[in-house]
Amino acid sequence: MFCCECGAKEMRWTTESIDEVVKGVMTHVEGIPHWKCDACGNFVMYVEDATVLSKEQLRQAGCLTTPATS
Repeated sequence: MFCCECGAKEMRWTTESIDEVVKGVMTHVEGIPHWKCDACGNFVMYVEDATVLSKEQLRQAGCLTTPATS
């Protein structure tokens, strides 16, 4: 699959960490499978995995007080 953002490169399948700023807080989530573009950093994942990622990012940002389980 080519990157839908830059189209420059074939995306690779990985479970490496995803580091993003959420609500002004740098979050670090490991182990979620996704495709990543090494050219621009864009990533794509299944909806179920995106839900887990979002919950964990919000938990790390202090917006959720419960564990990020599906």
